Amino acid sequence: MVNFKSGGNVNGTCLQGYVTAHYEDLVAVFGQPKYGPHADMDGKVTCEWVITFTEDGEKVVATIYDWKMGDTPIGREYDWHIGGFTNRAVQLVNQVFTDYQHMVYEQLELQNYAERAYDQDAIRYGE
Repeated sequence: MVNFKSGGNVNGTCLQGYVTAHYEDLVAVFGQPKYGPHADMDGKVTCEWVITFTEDGEKVVATIYDWKMGDTPIGREYDWHIGGFTNRAVQLVNQVFTDYQHMVYEQLELQNYAERAYDQDAIRYGE
């Protein structure tokens, strides 16, 4: 089982990979970013999450951030940068994000099933 919390020591992290996502979905999964949105930290990053994952007692630090966008990419899909000490940061960010996407998909499927069942009952009983 993978757990995570906001924060961690990011000194020495560097780009390891990417996660394609909407800002809003990242907020839904990882909470509000540590910096931003719309911050100007160094002229290169306007939004950043700092996350520490714990898996089987091992801690893995990851950052998720935009790069040289000028402004935070909100309301559209973007290839967010993932920083870390190793590629494990990329694997864990994408694993947790993919699990979230599957959960949302399953909820939508259940909602659609319930709506179809309601519509069939309404037709059957003349509503």
